[in-house]
Amino acid sequence: AETLALEFGGFKSQELQTLNKPIFSQLLGEFKGTLRLTRIDDQIQVLAILAEMSKGGTMEKALSKKITTYMTDEENRYAVENIVENQGKINFENGEFRILNVSQNLAAVTVTMENKKEKLRIHETINIDISRILQKIAWKN
Repeated sequence: AETLALEFGGFKSQELQTLNKPIFSQLLGEFKGTLRLTRIDDQIQVLAILAEMSKGGTMEKALSKKITTYMTDEENRYAVENIVENQGKINFENGEFRILNVSQNLAAVTVTMENKKEKLRIHETINIDISRILQKIAWKN
C-alpha cells in the first residue's frame, strides 16, 4: 500500500476547476485543508479530504439549488431557497467540506456552511460519483 498525505492552503476555487468545474465554478472562495489517498495495486482504496473555507465564500445559484434538493429539514430548506431566489446565491462565513470514499467510485460528501447574519446553517451529506475525480488525481509508479 502507498499513501499520499498532504496539507494545502490558499487555493482559490478558480484554480480547482480542473478537478470539478461544475462545483468549483459555483463555489467561490479560498480553500485550505488536508488530503489523504491510499492506493493498493493501482486502485485508490481511501480518499479522505477535509476542505475548509474559513474566510467565507459564496455558493452560486445553480449549486445552491442542487444542494437544497438534498436538504431534509424543510424549514431550513425553505429559508435557503428564499435566500437563493432573492439574492441569487448564498454567502457564508464558514464552510467545511468532508469527502470520504465509501466504495471504489462513490464518496460521501458532508457540506457544512454557516451565515449567522441570515441565521442560516446547512449541514448535509450527499453521495457523489468520484470516478472522474479519481482519474485526474491518480498517480502511477
